[in-house]
Amino acid sequence: MSVALTLDQMIKGAARAKGLVPICFRLDVLADIRRLELELNKINDADESDTRLGGSSERTAVEVAQQIRDLEQVAADNTIQLEIQAVDSARWAENIANHTNDDGGVRLGDALKAILPESIVTPEFTSVQLQNMLAVLSDGQWDKIGKELLFINRETASVPKSLTAFVALQVKSGKPESEER
Repeated sequence: MSVALTLDQMIKGAARAKGLVPICFRLDVLADIRRLELELNKINDADESDTRLGGSSERTAVEVAQQIRDLEQVAADNTIQLEIQAVDSARWAENIANHTNDDGGVRLGDALKAILPESIVTPEFTSVQLQNMLAVLSDGQWDKIGKELLFINRETASVPKSLTAFVALQVKSGKPESEER
């Protein structure tokens, strides 16, 4: 059971929103994984009584699947969780104003790239490391970072609730949990 906090206690304990974005530095393995998945599909589609594609000289499904797992581990070993935190609303507004065209349009990509360094919580980057990371990000990876920056800085404040936890508790208890908290 939770204890009711006073308004002063809530304000004192206030914290800005945070987000996590996985960044994999070995996206090159994606093509290899896709190629091996095609090979694995061919093996699996082959005659089930013969576990080898085209005869005994070909690799087995287990061998190909293990090679895929090895590449997935390479990708996982080269992935960080980029933790970012919202800036205060005055800083956000200033950043947007600094990246607004004369016609009122916002250069959103520039604004997000400008605010990213001060938004990063972990891992710690030197300025050179940060510039090197930004240089190797794919457009899709940058999109994920940008969307997360927008989400944590622009979304309206609501009471966070986890649908995953709600469902897990219902399944475990066998009875519906009350929506009220």
